[in-house]
Amino acid sequence: MPYDIVLDIILAMTKHEKMLARMLNNPQGWTIENLKAIASRHGIEWRQKNTSHVTFRRPDGKIIPIPVHGEIKPIYIKGFLNFLED
Repeated sequence: MPYDIVLDIILAMTKHEKMLARMLNNPQGWTIENLKAIASRHGIEWRQKNTSHVTFRRPDGKIIPIPVHGEIKPIYIKGFLNFLED
């Protein structure tokens, strides 16, 4: 793919899309705040009431709990990305 086309694609991506692409390529080093921001952008509600997990709920009722302990393990990031795609 020519460099100009790749550059145009990268420039056309939003900040949100870039974050998702980085998350997909490297599921390490992400925080719960990153997931909350992405969830809000996708219309996914989240809640955390004095627990060690944040529960994300899609409009169709499907939920996914993610533990909140600093940096999130890659397995949870991959699960969250699958949760977005379903």
